Amino acid sequence: MTEAHNVFISWSGPRSRRVAEALREWLPNVLQAAKPWLSQNMEKGTRSLEEISQALDGMNVGIICLTPENLDAKWILFEAGALSKTKDAEARVCTYLLCGLRHEHITVPLSIFQGTTADESETRKLVHTINNHLNATPVEKDRLDKSFDKWWPDLMKDIEAASKPVEGSVAPPKRGSDEMITEILELNRKMASEIRDIARDVEYEHKRRELEVALRPTLTLSPGATSRLSSLVEPLPVPPGPLPKFSSLPTLSPPPLTPPPVEPRDQKKKS
Repeated sequence: MTEAHNVFISWSGPRSRRVAEALREWLPNVLQAAKPWLSQNMEKGTRSLEEISQALDGMNVGIICLTPENLDAKWILFEAGALSKTKDAEARVCTYLLCGLRHEHITVPLSIFQGTTADESETRKLVHTINNHLNATPVEKDRLDKSFDKWWPDLMKDIEAASKPVEGSVAPPKRGSDEMITEILELNRKMASEIRDIARDVEYEHKRRELEVALRPTLTLSPGATSRLSSLVEPLPVPPGPLPKFSSLPTLSPPPLTPPPVEPRDQKKKS
């Protein structure tokens, strides 16, 4: 690739591809720092999987264009999995729900990503998310909103055109209550495991600091051992404010010593 890209757009199927191509042209008009990339950007003769892996290295945001007919597409699931394993911990992956799809239609693993319905309000939020996660200075909110208001009608036309049925298109799936309850339980189990990991880390840190405080007043080490211990244990923070100036305290002096009074002896009377 000759140009650095930072927004990965995933698609599968004709309706999904139409909106993906529209997003590729539309997004830089709204947000100039956005450099979208989708799989048809690949040069002829390149190995697709290798090319996608290289493209993902510099991505800050991923957008997965979903339609009712591509929810189980292997290409969508592959790219979604690859996006979720990007090296950048700050990267964001969002599903873009098209052609009547709603959040309740999306199942695991795609449901773990932040979902965005393809309407004006949700797309505006998506643009602001992209703005906050690119490796560039974010555009001011008011300025970005004005740009979005100007260009939104163009994208809306492509979204409406893609919503029309074509050969091979299907209606949004109907999900039963049992299936949704099972998915909720799976998500809760995953969250519970992550919460346990966080709690264990917090407890370990708390005990480490308690041990540091307990050993600090009594532990005497050589300079070399002290430096090694300092590299392993973070020092406690110094309280804010100036330290007391002991030179300003008054000097105490002992009271003057005076001898006790001596009583005169009684003189004997002469007889």
